[in-house]
Amino acid sequence: MSGSKSDRLPSYRRPPVSEVVVAVSFPHVAGLTAIAISEFWRTRMAETFPKVEEHPPYVAPIERFDSSEIGREIAFEFSEAMPSPRIWFVSADGQELVQIQRDWFACNWRKVRPDDTYGRWPSRREAFVKWFGEFERFVGKTLQATISVTQCEVTYVNQVEPNEVWHGHDEVHKVLRLVGSTRGRLLGEPEQVQVAASYQIPNDDAKPAGRLHVTVQPAVRREDKAPIIVINLTARGGPEGDGIDGILRFVERGRRWIVQGFTDLTTPEMHKSWGIEGA
Repeated sequence: MSGSKSDRLPSYRRPPVSEVVVAVSFPHVAGLTAIAISEFWRTRMAETFPKVEEHPPYVAPIERFDSSEIGREIAFEFSEAMPSPRIWFVSADGQELVQIQRDWFACNWRKVRPDDTYGRWPSRREAFVKWFGEFERFVGKTLQATISVTQCEVTYVNQVEPNEVWHGHDEVHKVLRLVGSTRGRLLGEPEQVQVAASYQIPNDDAKPAGRLHVTVQPAVRREDKAPIIVINLTARGGPEGDGIDGILRFVERGRRWIVQGFTDLTTPEMHKSWGIEGA
């Protein structure tokens, strides 16, 4: 797993990216009710995000490095009989999405139609900076409160479709280096494989800054039931300094680990099929 500080990252002409999320967690903001969030939408976002949806709250896992236990700590909350909802604000074409709840804020891009094209990282960073900035200003002016970010998240979801390299869920070893062929005298290739792995992300002083979590799951394409492999990479850790600059320092570090990690974990044959351009 590469942890290079180099700015040169692999790039693909046809990346299998289907969703990108940039998010932050923070302690509950007093007064940030569903009504207040709706007011934020009405006054600041409605023109860009005309659709509104309500979803159950997201409970962000908390990355801990002060324990000998391996794994993530899940934060459970019992103070509310009825948890506050997570509200989605969605663009007219469905590709852009902002999610807000009392302790979490996220900006998404997602592939809605087969011909939708990922707009690349600078557009994702710009969207997060813009809308999180608007949200901070609203909370400060309307609620007389501040947002103290405790954790940042970057997620890339990749939907790997069958091609000349692989054709079915029993060939995940042709896509992922983490998985080898297990064909033997009795066992053939497994019908399907699921993978979960995590890696520590160090900061510039070689101390833990966060973790990269990788999951791989078999799935089927909705429109024609063709097999696909979903590779989810999430980098999660604390901000590296105050304000938006500290948030972006970890976000950029996490994104570098995701992009290089995706290349480290997948096979050269798939890199060629996606049109790799840098290394």
